[in-house]
Amino acid sequence: MNQSQQRRVLLRCDASPQLGIGHVARCQALAAALHARGAECILIGPEPEYRTSDVFRGWIPQAFRGTEADQYVADAESLAAMAKQYQADWIVLDDYRVNEAYQQVLRKHACRWLQFDGASAQTLWADVVLNSSPGVRAERYQTRLANTDTQLLLGPTYAILRPEFASTNAPPEPAAAGKLERLGEATIRIYLNFGGGDDRGALRWCAQTLLETFAYPLHLKLVSGPQNPNNRALAQWALNQGPQLEFLLDPPHVAAQLRECDLAILSGGMSCYEADSCGLDMVLVPLVPNQLAHARAWATHGRAQILEGWPEVSPAALRAALLNCMVESRGPRPPKLTDGLGAQRVADFLMG
Repeated sequence: MNQSQQRRVLLRCDASPQLGIGHVARCQALAAALHARGAECILIGPEPEYRTSDVFRGWIPQAFRGTEADQYVADAESLAAMAKQYQADWIVLDDYRVNEAYQQVLRKHACRWLQFDGASAQTLWADVVLNSSPGVRAERYQTRLANTDTQLLLGPTYAILRPEFASTNAPPEPAAAGKLERLGEATIRIYLNFGGGDDRGALRWCAQTLLETFAYPLHLKLVSGPQNPNNRALAQWALNQGPQLEFLLDPPHVAAQLRECDLAILSGGMSCYEADSCGLDMVLVPLVPNQLAHARAWATHGRAQILEGWPEVSPAALRAALLNCMVESRGPRPPKLTDGLGAQRVADFLMG
């Protein structure tokens, strides 16, 4: 669309306290990689409070227009009009509410777009479909692609992470190297994070369970996002737990925090790629149904223990999963799946 030399990309995504900030964080990381290659990026969707990057030429708050078919169409028409206005070369859709009717509008207007795909089974019309799940296979898309020219970017090598997670920026050995073989002699440092939105009480429950019942010396890093409604109560509780526990609200340099730790307890979202890129084994507690398949994929590849059924997970199950993770780490470890270079690969693809 853009007749000038500089490429332009519109990114449409979703964020809320309930959903979290994974989509907007992913879009900002991709936009940073595109910006580094000379592209102008405009984000459409979340309110300005979600903005943590200066790589965007523009940031346009726009609520998704509803759940009825005509409202999906109206939102798609608005996006297509903006693509024409800004002469966008690409649209990036990182919003799982996008349905087939929405896509058909973009197709009608001859837009080119990359669409992030998760656990849905809907028909896809995108020019490029990106699914970074460890368990995804091309065969899954054989009956779902309505566009015969769709290109697939599949697997953790396309996981969109900030540059700090790139393998080229990592120390030669993770913090856990050798320490878990000395279980009981050295303090085990555990990173806990359940996304940028509502943690549904999981952070405090996991931390309290381990502090009260785990038999080995621990240091816990509780990391919470700015949209978690439980932050005030968590911070007050954490103050009374002593030096065994740190409460970190939206800390900078997350990769450095992870690399100081030996294990991670997570919910199964984008933070799994972050922990995996830093070489950490994981215990996954999916909080919502759409995290379950993703968590199972990590477990299948030997990179995680999984606890299903939140909020009915028992303290005994959490302790057992953590011990299993520690015991398995003493033997040959499955290689990590994420090198942190996915944003650069996708940006190169779009700019090519």
